Amino acid sequence: MFPEKLKRVFDKAVIDSIEQIPVTSLAFKGELDLKEHIHNEMDFYLGILIATIFEKYTVYAAMTGEFSKQEIMNTSPHVANHIFQLIPMLKDKIKDHVEL
Repeated sequence: MFPEKLKRVFDKAVIDSIEQIPVTSLAFKGELDLKEHIHNEMDFYLGILIATIFEKYTVYAAMTGEFSKQEIMNTSPHVANHIFQLIPMLKDKIKDHVEL
């Protein structure tokens, strides 16, 4: 079971990561030609978004000072499961923020 306090931290990480999509896309829409290097742009952005969620979740949970490193690490399967369930919504959010 995903502890409720850590679930709230996860939810904040998801929201903040989604809000970061436009800035992330600008970094790659400049001089780089993604299509030359990446075959599936949606999967590329999805990978960035998932990695950002994991990173923010870990940082936010640690910043609260309420959880041990072990408690945070023990929730990794829950985080992965929730992200897996969010993939359709995350793809829609990417489409909203990036011209694909």
